[in-house]
Amino acid sequence: MIVDENISIPIINENHSLPRNAILELIFKSIEYTVIPFINTVEPFINTFSEDAFTQEFVEKNDFQLSKLTNSIGVKNQYKDLIYKTNGIPDVYYHFKEEEGVRKPIFIMEAKVLPAPSSSRSKEYVIGYYKKSGNPSGGIQRFKVEKHGKGQTNCGLLAYVLKDKTDSWHRMINSWIKEIQPSWDAEELLTAEIKEERYCRFNSKVIRETESKLTLHHFWININ
Repeated sequence: MIVDENISIPIINENHSLPRNAILELIFKSIEYTVIPFINTVEPFINTFSEDAFTQEFVEKNDFQLSKLTNSIGVKNQYKDLIYKTNGIPDVYYHFKEEEGVRKPIFIMEAKVLPAPSSSRSKEYVIGYYKKSGNPSGGIQRFKVEKHGKGQTNCGLLAYVLKDKTDSWHRMINSWIKEIQPSWDAEELLTAEIKEERYCRFNSKVIRETESKLTLHHFWININ
């Protein structure tokens, strides 16, 4: 399912005339196509790469796969919000390729490793705080407080699974969300869409502080 050369992929032309959902599915398909080349690249470095290093390699491999599907969309590391001036800098963003003008990104993603780098950050996929500043560090949490994703209705959370099975992480992460209820809603639990040995995709809702809802798409790549 990760790679199917017979799938017909619509190509976006320069007027970006495809419906929003079709554009997102094109991005999601590029992520699926990136899984195996990415794993083959980073597997030898599973014990030495940082989250940033994994993300750098993911973006490079994803850019290659995306370019085979469309010449109108690009993917880059780290998005600085020039429109809403939010302080957060998501790890990955997708954009239309244009000669001039500042536009909102099409789609942004935060990235996390599972497990987190230290026990003090163990629940950081969901919630956490930086020691010095007290600012939120949780993957889902940042979207909830609009450090990431302001002005967006769909965003992503990319996970590099370095240990244990994805089923175990699914149960664990949902248990962390349940611990925060009723502050967090049952809609914010992760629901599986695709479950394979090397790649999983989940969906959840994020109820933001403004009470608007965001659909969060979770992309998990199992490297171990």
